Amino acid sequence: RLATTQGGCYSLACGEKNVRTDAEAFAAIEGVSSACRCKQLCMDRAAEGCSSWRYFHEEDFNFDTSPETHCHQVCYLLKEDFSSATKFAGSNFSSGAIDTIINRATTSPETVLSGQEFSLTVHGYALPGGDRRQRVKLVYEDQGCDAELPQTVIGLGCSNKNVCSPRPLSSSMTNATFNKLAIAGMATDRGYKVCYCKGPCTAGWQYTEVPGFVLRVGPAPFSFAVEGASTSAVTTGQLLQPALNRKTGKFAVRVHRRPFHTYTDPSQWLIKIVKAPFQSYVSDDLQNGCSAAAPSAVFSNSLLTARRLEETNASCISRRLQTVPNQGWSAAMTRGKDQAVWSTSIDSATDSANGLYLVCLCEEAILGGYDSQYAGNDGEEPEGLTCGSRWIQVPSTQGSKYLNVTARSEDMLPQAGPHLSQRWSTQQTWSNGRWEGPDFKIEVVGYRMTPSDYGNLGLFPQGTDCVQAFSGVTTSVAKTAGVSDKLTYTIESSDGIANFDQYMYQVCLAKEGGAAPISLGLLSITRRAKVGRMFVLEPDADQSIEISGVDLDYERDRIMIIDSESSCGIASPTAELMPPQDSVSMLRTFNSMAPRTEVVSDNHHHDSVDLPSVLNIYSAVVQRYCFSNNIGLNGHAAAAHQCHTKCRAQSTSMETSTVCAGYMIDVDSATSDALCATRAQCEAACTADATCYGVDMHRMLPRCYLNTRLGCQHQVETGALGIDESYDFLVKKESGSVAEPIDAASSIVISRQTVTSVETDPGRRLHTVASYVGLSSSTLLRFAPIRLRSGGSYKVCFCDHESLEDGQAHCRAESDYKIEVGQAHVSGVACLIKEQQFRRKNCRAMMFGGLECGDDLVAATVTQPATFTPADLPSVWNLMTSVP
Repeated sequence: RLATTQGGCYSLACGEKNVRTDAEAFAAIEGVSSACRCKQLCMDRAAEGCSSWRYFHEEDFNFDTSPETHCHQVCYLLKEDFSSATKFAGSNFSSGAIDTIINRATTSPETVLSGQEFSLTVHGYALPGGDRRQRVKLVYEDQGCDAELPQTVIGLGCSNKNVCSPRPLSSSMTNATFNKLAIAGMATDRGYKVCYCKGPCTAGWQYTEVPGFVLRVGPAPFSFAVEGASTSAVTTGQLLQPALNRKTGKFAVRVHRRPFHTYTDPSQWLIKIVKAPFQSYVSDDLQNGCSAAAPSAVFSNSLLTARRLEETNASCISRRLQTVPNQGWSAAMTRGKDQAVWSTSIDSATDSANGLYLVCLCEEAILGGYDSQYAGNDGEEPEGLTCGSRWIQVPSTQGSKYLNVTARSEDMLPQAGPHLSQRWSTQQTWSNGRWEGPDFKIEVVGYRMTPSDYGNLGLFPQGTDCVQAFSGVTTSVAKTAGVSDKLTYTIESSDGIANFDQYMYQVCLAKEGGAAPISLGLLSITRRAKVGRMFVLEPDADQSIEISGVDLDYERDRIMIIDSESSCGIASPTAELMPPQDSVSMLRTFNSMAPRTEVVSDNHHHDSVDLPSVLNIYSAVVQRYCFSNNIGLNGHAAAAHQCHTKCRAQSTSMETSTVCAGYMIDVDSATSDALCATRAQCEAACTADATCYGVDMHRMLPRCYLNTRLGCQHQVETGALGIDESYDFLVKKESGSVAEPIDAASSIVISRQTVTSVETDPGRRLHTVASYVGLSSSTLLRFAPIRLRSGGSYKVCFCDHESLEDGQAHCRAESDYKIEVGQAHVSGVACLIKEQQFRRKNCRAMMFGGLECGDDLVAATVTQPATFTPADLPSVWNLMTSVP
């Protein structure tokens, strides 16, 4: 951990200390002052094949300074890859690999033309070989690698400016090749830098500019400019052009040809304006949608030609063109040797006109030809319109390949009417084949709803087609109140939700006036957790959430906290949870956050997602393995998972199962002890074997070895485990203990060089079975500690394990947390008392911080069990609890 105080010191060590790689050196250099200097010498000679290094340093204590008798500082340069080299513990040694070096890039073909497909190869040393996380992106030559991907680049795509695709077509330790790329030329020539990332690639600093390389693409043969619109400029990302919106009215498009490119008559040019397709990073059509797209109806005369009306057959052509919808005939306002201008306008009544459009040009439309795309309503074949695949995309002279129509402020308002994809929750009782319970309300939220949006509400099984469901239904649940942005429907207990043995229902609305019924969203039902709760928490303090109900299950029921504007069952956890984590880690945190029970300690958190959090009984020693203590598989209960037996037959087929990805055909013979199994399966096999002390678990593949206590325990306790970046050693905890997170207070402290036993913090031990104060029960689950760093409103979502899909035992994804049990208001209690809604409610203090408020509060109690025996728990828990 880096020091945060002023003047703090930072370790600048290179390689792994006390590690000696067993590889032949092609050079030995004496008198090298440090391991970092040795690493630099290897990088300087990467072209000679140096990929790793070994440094020996010894202090002189015998006062013999004669250089003829001995050396104290020697740097050995090695050609063997560090990750695959054999490593041993060695005092006075440090070993490591060189960093990735990028020195050049090439393209094929060498000269890249506008719109031409090409491949890009990045060259260097110590590239990560077959690692699929490698990425490249192109930026303009005057920008840094943190810039946005230019819109002109085809074949690359970025979900944000630094998370890009695709992966390389091929790669090795010295190069990576990306294919099917293209660049649309602009009005002038542009240069592009190449930025490379070896992976992972999520931030700008992870990309490195390829030195001395600029990919230069010449100008496009044609370009367009917008004229006659507002003179104010609009910038959207990299777009810059005169402002256009649906109220612009008439404007002009001028197309200019690069001198001496072609010699066609501009009076015969044909253009069309089409909606730009979604920018996919894999594009088989380098014209990016011009060839097949039909003209957009947003623009009047969206198919425009500069052919002169006074041609011999002009009257005939003009008559036939009038039958083609949304297309017209317009003579060029002006024509020159290399340019032509067309006039058009935007349909002001189209509120969805904003967006990106392509200006497409056809130089030589065939008079009298036929193109079914433009066939008229009268069935005749319009003449003068055939271009086929000869359409080309024309970029803007203002620095974009698009014509941009921006949204007006009124266009940004929500669509009038009820919102779709809404979510509701209720608690009911399943009795006599139907859901029964108290009345509950469904509030339909919308925007500028009018009487035409009112109607009857229907509840049907999830996935029901609302149009068919309402067929023949004459009555449903009527609204009791309604305002412009909210309609309230009441489901009375006498109505019930009959004959649907489900936990999720489609909510359908049949509007008054005969409009087709629509789906508004989903209603989730739980029989176990009370809903409509309100919690008051202090910001940036350890607080709690208490869920009350019936038949609650502390092993499998979980909660998640999301932002107030989000929907349970859809949204990811709030980013305000402390400590800060990414969305995946926060989901894992809530999945493993067990309520307080007699078997869960005060501050115990786990990583297991698919198992109950308290079943995590292994600690990982990273990048280590146990020497020569594998358990033989002959006659072993796990022998069915032996890689040779399980996967040898599949290795000759084109497809292999996911679990056989760990099979190594050159290593796994009939006597091999390797198991091709997931981590959960490997741990289960070790747990079931009393002689098993730990597992060598591959970090990326479903592959492991079981190990005996003899030898492995000594290696763990003395820090003598083998070094291997591909494996972690999973240590099984002793009976009567639970695996703790690996940190300063855990029973095992792990670093890259040492494994040291320390005393476990007594404060982290399990509650005794006899202690019941503050514990959870079947009627109350206490989740603590929960800390939210800032004030605001949040939703509390509940994962009811009874509503999970068949075969799923535990909460895993956001969609499992579909019950909204209430809202959490994070603010000072004194501030909330000022709000009228809290002054009208009863509030009670929760055991571990925070208030629960409501009109129907009853003091929560926990009934002490009469007895507690191991039989009450899954058998594997006997490894972790001792009952007096």
